Amino acid sequence: MSFPEVNGILDDIAFQSEEPQSYIKEYGESIEELFQFEHTNLLHVAKRANGETFTYIGSFTGYYFQAFGADSVYLFYDRELGKAVICFEYS
Repeated sequence: MSFPEVNGILDDIAFQSEEPQSYIKEYGESIEELFQFEHTNLLHVAKRANGETFTYIGSFTGYYFQAFGADSVYLFYDRELGKAVICFEYS
């Protein structure tokens, strides 16, 4: 399979290259979830034991609050568990 290059970077259309497909199999992710967070550098998002993603609440820019802080901070919440999880994104 061939993928177009954009400014020397391989543009993996629809996560079909070997690396994302391996990740999908290893972690049981779905294409829909990858598309939901494709604009981020998050490697993992908060999930319940059954694999459902916690409700995504929102994000904010971290370095506005602390020098050399996270680029972005994402908040997830699960009402049933009464648990909130934050994920940090660094570039």
